[in-house]
This record gives sequence, C-alpha cells and structure tokens, in this order.
Amino acid sequence: IITPVGTYKRNLIKNQLMLTNSWVNSTILMYNLPIYWDNNTLFVGISFSYNYHNDSFSFLHELKRKNVISKMIYGFSPINEVTGFFYIGGVPKSQKQNQEKIECNVQNNKWGCEINDVFFSDDSLNIKYRMNIKTKALFQVGYRHTIAPKSFMNMFRNIFLSKLYKEGICYDKERKQMNYIEIECKNVNGFYESIPSFINFVIDNKVLQIEMKKIISAFSHVGVLDTITFDICQSTIDTEENIWVIGANIMKMLD
Repeated sequence: IITPVGTYKRNLIKNQLMLTNSWVNSTILMYNLPIYWDNNTLFVGISFSYNYHNDSFSFLHELKRKNVISKMIYGFSPINEVTGFFYIGGVPKSQKQNQEKIECNVQNNKWGCEINDVFFSDDSLNIKYRMNIKTKALFQVGYRHTIAPKSFMNMFRNIFLSKLYKEGICYDKERKQMNYIEIECKNVNGFYESIPSFINFVIDNKVLQIEMKKIISAFSHVGVLDTITFDICQSTIDTEENIWVIGANIMKMLD
C-alpha cells in the first residue's frame, strides 16, 4: 500500500476490545491516510511498525499501561485461509507446540532479514544448483506472490528453462497492474522433469525447504489444464530489483 507524502490530521478513537471474555476500553490514536489501491495487495489489514515514534499509537502499550496485559506480545493462529485468532499479551502453549521456529537477525530496522544462500535439490536432497549469494529479504504478506531478485530469475531461466524458452513453451508475462513479471509455461509432457523438486532458502544457517510444486499455479481452459505459472516473480519496481520480498504464498507455508 503506497501513501502520498504530506501532513495528516490525527484522530482519536475510543473503542472496546474483548480479551478473555471481558470487555476492555482502549484509546487508540490513528491517522486517516489516503490509500492507493494496488492489485497485488492480498488484504487490507493491521500494519505494524518495526520502530514506533509515539507509543500513544500502540494499543499494546495502551493495554500494558492499564495492566490488562503483562507482556507486550501478540501472535496469529490461522483457522483457514480467511479467518483465525489474534492473541494479545501472549500466545497459548497449544498454539506453539509442534511448530517449526525460524529466527533471523533483522536488517535495517525493517521486517526482514538476510538470506545467506538459495539452492535447488532433487527428491533425494542432492543439490542441483547453488547460488552462493547473500541477499536482503523483506516479509510482506500484502503481496500474493514472492518477489525474487532479477539475478535469481535470470539464473532460473538459464539453468532450468533455457530449452523451454527456446521452444516457446515458456515465456515472460508482464502483469503491469501488479508490478511484476512472471514465468508462464504451456502444460506439456516432461515439464515437471525439467525443474528441480525443491527450492531451499538458508536463513541464518537454517534451511527452509519448499516443494517447487507448491509455488506453481496451474490454470485450465475449457476443462483442459493448459497453463502453468511460477508464483515467484520478478518485480518491475526499481527498489525491489535486487531483494527478496517473501509474500503470502510462502509465509503461509511457515505455519
């Protein structure tokens, strides 16, 4: 979501929150900002600043000051694709059991970290290709797709899809309204044999492995499966040309 630069009037909102079956009065300050809608946005929701300049805008600080919560902790637990629980003050142990934990050192005071390496592997976990690069990665669940650096996308085309590009089976498709270029391919026999089974992200020396089929979308026309697209795309925005932006399609796999 992009907002124009300017001066905005501050508003005071008083509302009620229900915490553990009890209503709690909360005073929350907010700005009314004009929003330019981006078709690449998944949902409009709560936005969290990494660093706050005025804690009167923070409902967590407000609840802590009132001793409603003892710790300024929040968490989310999905029920399905559109609903879930939002926990304030702590997260139940039942929601943290049997969950994989990934931590990373935050880069530049933003919701992101550094990807130490990206490599591809086959079903036997043999490495098929390794990039050996360090790249900044941001987390942005407002994006449906994940954005990859231009150098990564060129490598993927050249190493795994070169023949399919020459034969016209795969080609670049620009989605101007969504500000990205995606790889689109015709569904032909042998397509899946040409790509590796897994993509692996190394984040602070921990490997996050994702099956390639989970980041591929297939589309049908007149009942025939004829088009395949990759859900890792190349941004057309200059500031996103050399970074990863981990979108909702990968973030939802981290549950």
